[in-house]
Amino acid sequence: MSYQQERRTRNFSTDSIEPQSHTPLLQRLDSLTSVDVDTYTSLLKVCGSCLRDCRKLHDHIIKHGYRSNRFLGFLILEMYGKCGLLRNARDLFDQLHVRNVVTWTTLIGGHVECGYGNEALNCYERMLNEGLSPDAVTFISKVCGIVRAIEKGKQIHDKIVGLGWLEQNIVLGNALMDMYVKFGLL
Repeated sequence: MSYQQERRTRNFSTDSIEPQSHTPLLQRLDSLTSVDVDTYTSLLKVCGSCLRDCRKLHDHIIKHGYRSNRFLGFLILEMYGKCGLLRNARDLFDQLHVRNVVTWTTLIGGHVECGYGNEALNCYERMLNEGLSPDAVTFISKVCGIVRAIEKGKQIHDKIVGLGWLEQNIVLGNALMDMYVKFGLL
């Protein structure tokens, strides 16, 4: 990849690119002699509308020896969630050597984004069972994703209050209010 090609790739942004305009670059991936983590990072950030491209990019990353790169693994997990490829996201997640609150929250957020509140709750429970403590971002993802689980929502609210996070985080407070509005309790 020439310096100019690499620079153009790194300058892609999800705000300024049309969903299909990255496809020609993905089609040329196999002909490129060297692709680095930065290039893959840029491509993963814009690859989200074409399911075939997501899988192709993931396969290319594995083929070129970046399977164990934790940062790329996280971005692939995020990409699959945004694309609605939750089976791929769960499979990748189950293969991760290091699962932490960030990767769990990404998996939870993917389920929430696709409208699978119950599955998001199941992921949350699995995270707790693995001994990990959620952070504010996890709670925001969870609270926004709860659809018909008012008792679970109240438990999460109590946990947030117990941690003292409600007074410190207006976004978290807004997410809780949104949850109660959805339940018709506000």
